Amino acid sequence: MAKKQLALRISAVLLAASSLLASCGDSPSSSSPSSGASSEAMSSSAPENSGTIENFNETGYPIVNEKITLTMMHTLNTGRGDWSELAYFQDMEELTNIHWEFVGVASENWAEKKNLALASGDYPDLFWAGTDTSDEQKYGVDTGVFQNIKDLIPKYMPNLSKVLADNPDAANGIKASDGNIYMLPYLADTLTMADSTIYYRKDWLKKVGKEVPTTVDELTDVLRAIKTLGDDIYPLMPQPNTSGNNAAENFLYAAFGEDLEPHFVVDENGTVSYSPLSEQFEHFITYMNALYTEQLLDNECYTQTTEQATAKLKNNQAGFVTWGTGLTAENFESGELEVGLLAPLTSEYYDKQHVRKYSGIYLGYGVITDKNKYPEATLRYLDINYAEEEVAPDTGLYCLAPWLGPEGKGFEFTNAEKTTYARLKPADSQLSELEYTDRYWAPGTGPCRLVTDAVPEKNPGQEMKANESKANWYPYMVPGFPDGLLRYESEDFDRMTPLWTDINSYYLQCRAKFVSGQMPLSEMDTFRETLKKMGIDEVVAIKQKAYDKFIGK
Repeated sequence: MAKKQLALRISAVLLAASSLLASCGDSPSSSSPSSGASSEAMSSSAPENSGTIENFNETGYPIVNEKITLTMMHTLNTGRGDWSELAYFQDMEELTNIHWEFVGVASENWAEKKNLALASGDYPDLFWAGTDTSDEQKYGVDTGVFQNIKDLIPKYMPNLSKVLADNPDAANGIKASDGNIYMLPYLADTLTMADSTIYYRKDWLKKVGKEVPTTVDELTDVLRAIKTLGDDIYPLMPQPNTSGNNAAENFLYAAFGEDLEPHFVVDENGTVSYSPLSEQFEHFITYMNALYTEQLLDNECYTQTTEQATAKLKNNQAGFVTWGTGLTAENFESGELEVGLLAPLTSEYYDKQHVRKYSGIYLGYGVITDKNKYPEATLRYLDINYAEEEVAPDTGLYCLAPWLGPEGKGFEFTNAEKTTYARLKPADSQLSELEYTDRYWAPGTGPCRLVTDAVPEKNPGQEMKANESKANWYPYMVPGFPDGLLRYESEDFDRMTPLWTDINSYYLQCRAKFVSGQMPLSEMDTFRETLKKMGIDEVVAIKQKAYDKFIGK
């Protein structure tokens, strides 16, 4: 009953806020600093002192002796059940004595509902996920709606503190522009998270009598051989990405020089630059244009939809692809998944194998608002999600629980080495293991540390990706420029945003035209000069300033 009343009151407030914003001529998705208005549902005064002093245990469990109730706002994706019914939250409550009233919002409505909640003042004690660095600036740095937890983390989050000590990028990445901390990270590192990859069909290499290529020239030779298998064959087919560089481009780019991708990069001296201005970019574009001209590249890669590309893949029309897990055993005459992961290539311009490391650091999780009177208890609760081992015997609660559910209930390891696991479900359930996890075991993400070498058993695609990554990907990974973790001073951000919007749009247009031949390679100097006229040097300078602050320089 309480939960229904809470949901009704929140809906009423959101509707009122929406009407108010509409009457003022604002977009429903716009946000502004809290006006201080609040509803009875999630309203409480900002905590002057912690409400947990007498009831709170700094170590051990339960976290609080007498049960407390807090509100949490979260996205609710299709297929996921009521979070109050998830075993993860039920078991966490039993262990900690912290009960949550959940405010689930459909993912497609999240941005609007979140902004309305913050604008109206009717926000929860905790945002589980879904905030971003602009929210951090507006509601943390500028207004204090988000609580600063910088000094609380070392005292109440020993598991996260250990993780941050071992991961400087994560430790720096959660710091806001004022040096304080308002949000927790989601950290992911598994054997199946490599990106910017190129997979290949082993059966087709055998059919054309070629070895696995190790250089870009050898790759061209293999692609030419695969082209002879049929007029409807696409030797290299990247997954479409019209908003940036596709995975094949990022993979191939590293073969032509020190820079890992055609984007912002940083050298060993800490100097930031924009790689499309370099000779490496020209060598790379020349190579891509040659592939396009010989039709060794799927020449629709910049225009087709993901659905169209997937149909070609399923129809056995692609030899080298960027999402090899889209192939199944049914695609092969042998009935086995004959897919390999290409190791980084070299070229006449660069003889070192390297590839950008998967960052695995995501921001915007576990945000505690000024409504929350129990920040210490809340942080101790969330710290369980960063623990390497279960925090109390026979609970199965540690870092994998938000993803798979408590160990022994939502999943179990299937060998002594803990390299494979199985999702669990009742024998009479008609749901798949994954569907059952989503419906009854775990939220799937959140302020947590998803780090494991285990892969799901009886899943050839994931096993292939894990084994191939260990052999051909992880040995060559190099950290890239942490662009998504940087923070900017307000005036720098306001200056950079319009400049970068225009520059990136121009870059994407020219990249596609260079590759397709619509723009001759002889115009490369004009391309660079135009980027400079558009203000790329100023953007780089702003990035440099933010990066220096990020590393504490």
